[in-house]
Amino acid sequence: MPGIEELLEAFDKRVSVRPSHREPNIVDLSRAVARAAGSDAAVPTLNSTDMERQIGNADHVVSVLLDGVGMFMVETMPPDSFLRQHLVDELSTAYPSTTSVALTSLATGAWPAEHGVTVWWTHISEIDRTAIILRYVTRSDDRDLAELGADIEEVFPAPSIIGAIGRDSLMVIPSNIADSTYSTYFGGGHPTVGYGSLKQGVSTVIDRVAGANEPMFSYLYTPQVDSLAHLHGMT
Repeated sequence: MPGIEELLEAFDKRVSVRPSHREPNIVDLSRAVARAAGSDAAVPTLNSTDMERQIGNADHVVSVLLDGVGMFMVETMPPDSFLRQHLVDELSTAYPSTTSVALTSLATGAWPAEHGVTVWWTHISEIDRTAIILRYVTRSDDRDLAELGADIEEVFPAPSIIGAIGRDSLMVIPSNIADSTYSTYFGGGHPTVGYGSLKQGVSTVIDRVAGANEPMFSYLYTPQVDSLAHLHGMT
């Protein structure tokens, strides 16, 4: 079949990475973080068990997602940079490797074939419309899917495992998306706070941990690198 040979050759030469659940990946990481923070909904895998062991029995679990930062970027950083010095392992992402797919895999601990988000634009059969799935609006005219009768449990059939975390949890997200339908789904109903600048977001997490008197889970999301890469490319 035309193209198959080229694809297999690209895999062999590591020009492209073959998706595999056997290699450490973000689905494993999602389950490990959720379990370390006390979620019983996350079924462990061989890789996630090792990751959970590396995280350890922490009172305060902080998950920071730097959207758009991959190993290509990390490897170009100076050897004494923070990320290079604290690199523990390399993980593969879900496929296709887009923000919508990866975020949903991180939220659910599931692969795209299970959680149903496979691209940026998704056809919602319930309302027979194509949606910009993370914005939860129609692609053609930006209409809210809920207004058209879309059920969020139909649009996102896999529940967020973050919602099953029993300890005090907070999602720290840019203000412009903090109150969005997807952000609420991602956090599984846990409180969300928006930030105006990354410094403000980081300070929110630091102050939260410093003042904690019980075990906590905090999630910090930053899309800046991904946004800049869309505008200017990776190099």
